[in-house]
Amino acid sequence: MFSADIAVGSFVLDVVDVLQNKRIKNYYKHIDAIVFQYVTHDEIDAIGRDWKSRKLTKHIKRVLFEAVSAYKKRQYATTAIVLWGDCYKPEQVIDGIPGRHAIAHGWLMMKKYPSRKEALNAILFTHYLVSLYDYEDDVSI
Repeated sequence: MFSADIAVGSFVLDVVDVLQNKRIKNYYKHIDAIVFQYVTHDEIDAIGRDWKSRKLTKHIKRVLFEAVSAYKKRQYATTAIVLWGDCYKPEQVIDGIPGRHAIAHGWLMMKKYPSRKEALNAILFTHYLVSLYDYEDDVSI
């Protein structure tokens, strides 16, 4: 746990350095690079192990595992579609946002292949939601 705290602290400091650097014009590109530096395949594997330990049904765990496996194989469309393919109308599509991707509407509406960033966003947001699900499951009202 201690090493994870150090990594998060280092990550935050690196992002702050980018934001404070007045010579950098495209902050997003630099911050994305920092995210990819910290969220390695080992981190993705750790997320997969965490999902495996959660109180989820076998079929949900299998879907999550397949999405992570596709990400590691650089099959970003598969990851994004499996985790966040839930748009119902073309106007709901927002490129780069999990769950708002054009691929969910069919191949003709797809403007571009989902990026590594979009696939990673889908994994990280799903991980956050899975964590909330467990939390809600443990809360007694």
